[in-house]
Amino acid sequence: MTVAIILAGGLGTRLREKVPNLPKPMAPINNKPFLEHLMYYWIGQGVKHFHLSTGYMFDKIQAHFGNSFYNTPITYSIEDQLLGTGGALRKVLGDVNIKDNFLLLNGDTFFPVSLNRLQNFHKKYNSCMTISLFKFHEPNRFGEIIVNKQENIKSIKTKSKSLNGFANGGVYILNSTCIKDILFNFPITKFSLEDDTIPQMINMGKEIKTIFFDTPFLDIGLPLDYEKASIFLKNIERQ
Repeated sequence: MTVAIILAGGLGTRLREKVPNLPKPMAPINNKPFLEHLMYYWIGQGVKHFHLSTGYMFDKIQAHFGNSFYNTPITYSIEDQLLGTGGALRKVLGDVNIKDNFLLLNGDTFFPVSLNRLQNFHKKYNSCMTISLFKFHEPNRFGEIIVNKQENIKSIKTKSKSLNGFANGGVYILNSTCIKDILFNFPITKFSLEDDTIPQMINMGKEIKTIFFDTPFLDIGLPLDYEKASIFLKNIERQ
């Protein structure tokens, strides 16, 4: 599995005051767009092809990257209306033929995990979806992932008040056949992968595996976190 889909079509309204004239994934950090840092890391992990789901100001992303980045091919799926993360993923899977497991990334977060470890874990269980988790210590910010003894998701608490819980790091491996069957039969056009699809999968009894990584997590969608991104990414690149 060397294919990665990056969801990069959001409006980025919370970051607009800091980056008024660019789509969120193109926000400059250390003189490079955030998306460059993200793609460069995953190329180093073994990704051989990127499919970018774009929408808001998509032309700025295409103009910057063109059809490749560090000799890694890029294809684009462009939303002509807001579809949400679930709808955007469904559109990509309708636009391109992905037959194998694939990596899914959020275009506004950075969670530097080992692709090899993630792949091996996913293959071991052959689940429909595997989600990488990080441990959070901030109440009322993240949805808390509750897992059972088999490392499957039991439920999700929205904006948990916990000071010590597990949250979705925005790095997934998905079984293409399984997820297509779910997404292509979803009853609405615009929907969220996190808030709509995953809860429905839990209700359907679909196995969603989780794996914890003890690595830092960055969300540039929040102005305060965006200000910390420069040091965060320099520390990652030194490793």
